[in-house]
Amino acid sequence: MKCFSVSKFTSARPERLSKGFRLGDDGALQKMPGGQLVEGTVERVQYSNVAEFAASLESLTPANALSYGITAHELAQVLTAESLKNVTAKPGDLPIVARTRDHLAWSAGPGLFMLDHDAVEGQAPMSPEALLVTLYALCPGLEMAPHVTRSSASAYIFRDDKCLRGPRGLRVWVLVADVRDIPRAGAVLFRRLWLAGHGRIQVSGAGSLLVRGPIDDAVWQPERLDFCGGAACESPLEQRLPVPIVRNAEGEPLDTRELLPDLTPAEAAEV
Repeated sequence: MKCFSVSKFTSARPERLSKGFRLGDDGALQKMPGGQLVEGTVERVQYSNVAEFAASLESLTPANALSYGITAHELAQVLTAESLKNVTAKPGDLPIVARTRDHLAWSAGPGLFMLDHDAVEGQAPMSPEALLVTLYALCPGLEMAPHVTRSSASAYIFRDDKCLRGPRGLRVWVLVADVRDIPRAGAVLFRRLWLAGHGRIQVSGAGSLLVRGPIDDAVWQPERLDFCGGAACESPLEQRLPVPIVRNAEGEPLDTRELLPDLTPAEAAEV
C-alpha cells in the first residue's frame, strides 16, 4: 500500500483563506481576495490512495488549505513566523509552528506533485483532457500513474441557474514515488513544456517580461499553500464545482527521477 500524507491547514484568523465572491450594488459579480494565514492549526492527514484524497477535497471549506510538505507533528498550532518568536508552548499545549521551511519539509517517500494550470488572460482555460494529453506526451509514465484532476477553487459561481463565473483553471495532483524530487521534476517538466512549444512570455503591467507556461512553475515548495477549499460565496451566490476525477487510483506512483530526467545540455541550450 502506497500511503502518503498531506498537511491540512485550518485558519482561525482570518475566518477564510480562499477567495470570496459577492454581488455588487449593480448586480455584478465582485471578487474578494483571500486571507493570509495568521493563526490556525495544521494536521497531518494520511491517505492510502488518491481516491481517498479526492473524496476528502469535497469536505474542505474556504477556511482550509493544503500543503504537500509536512511538519514533525500530527497536529500543531500555526502562527506567523514573527508571532512565533514571542510565544513559548506550555506543557499540554499543542506544538507551535510557522508556515515556513523550518517547520514544513518534503518527507521521504510517496506524496503529491501538484500541477496548477491557469488560463491565459482573455482565453479559455485548457480542458482537463487537453491538459493531460499535453502532459502525457512529455512524461509518458504519467498516464498510468495515480492522479486526480479538478477545476480551480474559484470557478463555477452561480446565481440560481445562471453561471456568473465558469471554468478558470485546473489542478492535477500526481502521486509520485519520492516527493523530495518535486522541485527538480517540476522545473524539468516546465522546461520540457517550453521545448514542446507550450511556453509564452507575458508582459506585466510594469513592462516586465514574465516566463509562463501551461502550468505554474512557482508552486513547488513544501510550505506552499494550495487553496483548494472552494470559494466563499455570499448569498444568493453558490459554487458548484464538478467532482474531482480520479485516474489509476491503485497504480504505482510516478518515478520522477526515471521518467522526468534532467535536460541534456543541448536541450537546456534550446530552452
